[in-house]
Amino acid sequence: MTSAAVNGKIYVIGGQNGSQNNNQIYDPVANTWSTGAVLPVAQLAMTSAVVNGKIYVIGGNNGSQNYNQIYDPVANSWTTGAVMPAGQGSTTSAVVNGKIYVFGGFNAPENNNQIYDPVANTWSTGAVLPVGQFNFTSAVAGGKIYVFGGSSGSQNYNQIYDPVANSWSTGTVLPV
Repeated sequence: MTSAAVNGKIYVIGGQNGSQNNNQIYDPVANTWSTGAVLPVAQLAMTSAVVNGKIYVIGGNNGSQNYNQIYDPVANSWTTGAVMPAGQGSTTSAVVNGKIYVFGGFNAPENNNQIYDPVANTWSTGAVLPVGQFNFTSAVAGGKIYVFGGSSGSQNYNQIYDPVANSWSTGTVLPV
């Protein structure tokens, strides 16, 4: 399952145990749920990112892991983008300057840095994660991507990616 927010609504997509193609839409103002067009290829453990009002649902752990499914909330429809070169599930992603950075994942190698350009519909690679991970999270601050935790080895990592320099540094580890 993954989630993304667009235009004040929260989209909860995918799932587990028979609900892997759900597209549930939560309106926090009205405190109501509705449904959107179902995910064409059911997935779990995928990541999502929002670029220009569209939700990109990438990877997953259900058969092929290289899917790039794109949801347009206005049209309530799905299209597909270029497939991820190294299919992964349990990744994390972040958006900087209109590009989607997809890190790590469950399945070797866990240190991938795959970069999707939605305008060109192409993938490229960046400097690999110093410590490969899966089941972790990321956030963007000051133009850098902070990658926290993981399920591979120690779980308190703080790896910092600079997309402009295409380089990694290390921040203070998570306290717990």
